[in-house]
Amino acid sequence: MKKTIKSCQHNRFKSISCIRYCGTNERMVVDIVTKNRMREDFVDIKEHDDSGLDYFQLNVSGKIIDFLRLHFLEAAFNLDESESVFQSIHNYMVDFFGDSMEYFWVTSDFVNTVPQLQKISSFIRVWNVNPDSIDLENFFSRNPPFKRIAFNVFRPTDFSPDSKFYQAESLVTVQHHNNFPSVLRHFQGRQAFVDCTHYNTEDVIEFVNRWKSGETFQKLEVLNFEVSQDDIDHETVLDGIGAKHIDARKTPPTHTLPKIKSRKDHIFEAAFNPDESESVIRSIHNYMLQFFGDSMKYIWSTSDWVNTVPQLQNLSPSILMWHVNPDLIDLENFFSTNPPFKMIEFHPTRPIDFHPDSKFYQAETVVTLQHNHYFPSVLRHFQGKQAFVHCTYHNTEDFIEFVNKWKSGEAFRKLEVLNFKALGDDDIDHETVLNGIGAKHIDARRTPPTHTLPKICDWYQYSPSPYPITSHIYVVRESDNRVASVSVQRRKFHFGVWDKTVEEFLRFME
Repeated sequence: MKKTIKSCQHNRFKSISCIRYCGTNERMVVDIVTKNRMREDFVDIKEHDDSGLDYFQLNVSGKIIDFLRLHFLEAAFNLDESESVFQSIHNYMVDFFGDSMEYFWVTSDFVNTVPQLQKISSFIRVWNVNPDSIDLENFFSRNPPFKRIAFNVFRPTDFSPDSKFYQAESLVTVQHHNNFPSVLRHFQGRQAFVDCTHYNTEDVIEFVNRWKSGETFQKLEVLNFEVSQDDIDHETVLDGIGAKHIDARKTPPTHTLPKIKSRKDHIFEAAFNPDESESVIRSIHNYMLQFFGDSMKYIWSTSDWVNTVPQLQNLSPSILMWHVNPDLIDLENFFSTNPPFKMIEFHPTRPIDFHPDSKFYQAETVVTLQHNHYFPSVLRHFQGKQAFVHCTYHNTEDFIEFVNKWKSGEAFRKLEVLNFKALGDDDIDHETVLNGIGAKHIDARRTPPTHTLPKICDWYQYSPSPYPITSHIYVVRESDNRVASVSVQRRKFHFGVWDKTVEEFLRFME
């Protein structure tokens, strides 16, 4: 069968550039990238859902794995077997596509160790990170050297000289403080791209002279260094490195290198000066509007929680705020100066409550991971459509209060779905919640309808899909007789609102 497929798809397989695993150890999307940079999702690997989904099983490289067909193929794992599932699927890919194919693990997870998979190169984005909350030295020591690291931290961070951080093949770093020397002194890879606010002339001279002497940088192919505030002292550097000169009447050769593969290879680039960035972005967006029309979706996807999102026509902003430190950023002010976001992914380093009328709660979708207990603030003030909450702890009263406020019509008028998962060891008190919300029950002999919703952010490959809810339990909103299905299973609470009255809802089962 494999030979038949490969024979039929010969030209298509020749067009494949690489296979990527994109995401975190908790959820990984495997996609196939062609040589012209088109991307096709292959399988979504994520934690097993125990809410009654219709899984089927396949034997993948000797391991039985549960699969589901929703938006595309999904593979499921239990928490204690995630790495073995990754291993089996990857072994199957290598067996099918061959070990001459390039395989990349692309992640922004700098807490969990990258699985040890054959023939795979790993890329990591460590961006806007607080080193005080993450032991980065230990993280890099537990992983094999990365092929590429994109690195931006809140304060100066020097690693041990023999740290695997410096063994990356390619390093891209933006540093708003001077820890440039550590990259210059200890880097062992091939390509380094460094943006700094300030610099020392002596660092540049030391770098070149150590390369000239053969003391270090034996593998180096290129260093690109840019300073945002100071001009580099041209004459002092050239004198300090003992520079030689080609006759000015001759045309010197041009040094070029192919890029180390990244997600942004082979795309068109537009350039702007710092004082005209917004006008350039606006002009390009206006051109896109004129060309594609205002019925197209336009999404601004960013992880920049310092600068304001440009005010552009027909644009929906989305933001990833992962491992953000509220002590360093005025988040309340950031949200107040921006329009409401379509989607916010939020993981702060400590508890934070926003003002009840904060634009944070006006996001259409909120995805939040919280290793502390401030779950109630999302429940009490959220005004959007979809909320996905992962918390270490929970209070039974929070679920009861949430449902009863929805039932009374006091809040959550736009809500379509809430998916909550407790990460701690305590199960949700099923009976207390159902009694407290005045739950109604469908006859156990009948099959209840399944509440389903498409992704709101179907343009973003990591955005969660609302879990289908098939439950015999429901509640009714007093003001308009609308129905919501409720599912409570161990540490999961799912709440899905129907666009149906109770009479229409019950008619499904007639």
